[in-house]
Amino acid sequence: GTGLLGSCLVKELIDQGANVTGLVRDTVPKSNLYQGEQVKQMNIVQGALEDLDVIERALGEYEIDTVFHLAAQAIVGVANRNPISTFEANILGTWNILEACRRHPLIKRVIVASSDKAYLPGRPPGQVPVNSKF
Repeated sequence: GTGLLGSCLVKELIDQGANVTGLVRDTVPKSNLYQGEQVKQMNIVQGALEDLDVIERALGEYEIDTVFHLAAQAIVGVANRNPISTFEANILGTWNILEACRRHPLIKRVIVASSDKAYLPGRPPGQVPVNSKF
């Protein structure tokens, strides 16, 4: 929820009347989430994607049925300097989200977002095929 897309998603979900819970690793007061009013209308769980227990506890405590996973360390320079922590956040973190959702009986939907770095790396934007069915 503290990233640009996450904060926009939180706002839209709250505007539509959803109960929103966000896993937040670092409180970033200047982020869109904390600058807007939506942070006062949602549940914040302090924790990291690398902590499966925190994810499982949040899913149960807040009776979550839909998970949007947008969290990642997406800055290429940081990834190059810190490949292990990037792996842990992005790969292990996604695994933990999916595993916690698999174990949690109330989960109906999991939506995983990614970036352009996850597929067809090195291709110019105009050469990346887009499937409009999705």
